[in-house]
Amino acid sequence: MASQKTFLLYLVVLFLSIFISIYSSFLFMNGFHNLDLGQNINLLNAKQGLSLIDINSQGETWTGTEAYFYGWGNMKEAFFLLGISMFFMGFTLNRLIKK
Repeated sequence: MASQKTFLLYLVVLFLSIFISIYSSFLFMNGFHNLDLGQNINLLNAKQGLSLIDINSQGETWTGTEAYFYGWGNMKEAFFLLGISMFFMGFTLNRLIKK
C-alpha cells in the first residue's frame, strides 16, 4: 500500500512539474514580449524627444522603461521556474524508473 502511495505521489509531482514548465514557457514569452515592447517604445520616444507613448493595460499606464523591466523580471522568473521544474521532473523520473 505504501508503494502505491509513493507511486501516486511521484506521478502528482511529475504532472505538477510539467505544468510548471509549461507555465514558465508562457511567462518567458510574455516577458520577452514586454521587453521588446518596452525597448521599442523607448526608441520611439527617443526619436521624438518626448515621452508621449505609454501602454494602457488593465487600467494601468506603463512607460517603456517599466514595461522593459517588467519583461526582464518575467524572463528571470521563467528561468527560475524552469530550473525547478526540470529538477523535479528528473528526480521523479529517476525514482519512477528505479521501481
